[in-house]
Amino acid sequence: MIIDITIVASVVLLVCGLGIFCIFYYILLGVISFIQPFDYLLTFDLERRLIWPSPWTASKSLFLFTRYLPFIEMGILLYRTFALNPTVQACATAYRASALLTLVGIVVAEVILTLRTLAVWGNNRNIAIALVVLLLGATIPSIPILTHFSSTVIFLNPFIQNSRGCSFIGGSRILSVDWILLMIYDGSMF
Repeated sequence: MIIDITIVASVVLLVCGLGIFCIFYYILLGVISFIQPFDYLLTFDLERRLIWPSPWTASKSLFLFTRYLPFIEMGILLYRTFALNPTVQACATAYRASALLTLVGIVVAEVILTLRTLAVWGNNRNIAIALVVLLLGATIPSIPILTHFSSTVIFLNPFIQNSRGCSFIGGSRILSVDWILLMIYDGSMF
């Protein structure tokens, strides 16, 4: 028996549209939308007193980049979740932008972690070379992997008038390779 994936996806989306199976997703989205700004507000005073008046350095730039990039990503996530009747093209564009920003954010966070690890090791030259080689080995493959994954992502056109959000129904499983590479890299630093 052959199952038409668009029919299965349509049923899932219809059920999700009725709110039966999507409660967890919306709870998770609400938690993320609350925790990030809450965390930001908790540490804003320290940032204002300690980071802002300090001279501009590469470390300060990396910190501020990783501090504020998630707000842009959250805006894209909220669009992908709540946009009214988004087109497949708009969903694909938003997804690619989100994936790219996530990749850049992860790479910058890994650079910060690498610099911190290097400082713990007393800026040892051999450790620095090893960390840079490992970092490049973990991040460079991410570009073609993410490009391939993004090209395989499947979105559905809204089939219910006034439906909200992008309907993602599948894509390649190759993205797990990125996470495995990052786990290997992070594990190798300790």
